[in-house]
Amino acid sequence: MMTFASEIRELPNLEQLLLRVHAWFERILGLLVAGRRWKARALLAVLALVLLRAFPSYDALSSSFVQQKWQDALLKADRPLADMGQLYAPDSHESKLTYRLTVPLVARLLHLRMAGVLLVSALLGILLLGLALHAGYEITGCRRSAFLISLAVGCSWPGEAAFHELRGGYYDAAALCLLLLALCVRSPALVALFTFLAAWTDERALLAAPCVLLFHLVHRPNAVRVALGVVLGLGVYTLSRLYMTSSGSYQPALAGIGFHLFARQMNVLPVALWSGLGGCWAPIAGGCAVLFVRKRYAKGLLFAGLVTGLAASAFCVIDTTRSVSYLLPAVFVGLAVLRQTESADSLARIAAATALLSFFVPPFYLEGGSGVWWLYPLPVQLVRWLVTFRPGL
Repeated sequence: MMTFASEIRELPNLEQLLLRVHAWFERILGLLVAGRRWKARALLAVLALVLLRAFPSYDALSSSFVQQKWQDALLKADRPLADMGQLYAPDSHESKLTYRLTVPLVARLLHLRMAGVLLVSALLGILLLGLALHAGYEITGCRRSAFLISLAVGCSWPGEAAFHELRGGYYDAAALCLLLLALCVRSPALVALFTFLAAWTDERALLAAPCVLLFHLVHRPNAVRVALGVVLGLGVYTLSRLYMTSSGSYQPALAGIGFHLFARQMNVLPVALWSGLGGCWAPIAGGCAVLFVRKRYAKGLLFAGLVTGLAASAFCVIDTTRSVSYLLPAVFVGLAVLRQTESADSLARIAAATALLSFFVPPFYLEGGSGVWWLYPLPVQLVRWLVTFRPGL
């Protein structure tokens, strides 16, 4: 007769359980990326997982704070050339919107208000996940790795911003999407155009654009003209902004920006850095390490300098999480470097580690040292809404 002790011994141990989970995961992943239309299936799966992990708090749209934010932001759509620095307090977010014209101009052209801009933002978020999938496949040549890279991006703030940033006047989803477009295309003219538009969407794109240039130099070494498209885009932006400033006598809105904020926010530095990119730091760190190990010191110093400079600048403003997220192009620079030195299996393991870290570490948003907000998973959101609308339960 089988004893209770023997039944216990026949139960799978932890290693066997993990192997079974891994086999199940590999089987599901293989089905997702099989066939001709694998990109569409993979994108839908990434979107579903991203929203399951962190679902937007749409109930916040009815708050007076968010409504006021939209009223202020849509003023720019009604009057695109308005000097927001004269209309709002110098240290306010709204005062920084003077030169962020791309989204307000699109809203004005299409007669969009709050709902329309949010819908466009969500569509840009889906496009960004698709671009991450495309870039991941172009770099690795592996469908599974591409899916995992897209999932990792979607589970960090660059992929979450389009769905979770419900305040008016925050255009990071559009700026990051334009930067990825500049990274993915091969036409110098299109690279210049997307870089130009990204800079007019949010000034942080100016700091991220050199990473796009470095990507083209690393991944497409014979496409110098494509890389120079970034320089052209930034040059045209600079000239057009100088013309706009001189012709309109706009006031500089530099209050609330500076090194004094860096010193004040040092206590949240590790948390803020993680909140901006999550597990996507793995390819960046790996790429930097490989460049120095392989004694490619010029590119190594350039890459490390760009990453450090952009990360440090993120602490010179209050919006640390969203500022760190502009390191998104550096993720693909790191992948491109790793592709040149690592085997396909090694690169697949890096992609898996990146996705697992991003997916399983709880998502949150940090704004300086003033607050941390957890992005609720869909089941938690359903419970919140049920309790809110059925208080008697």
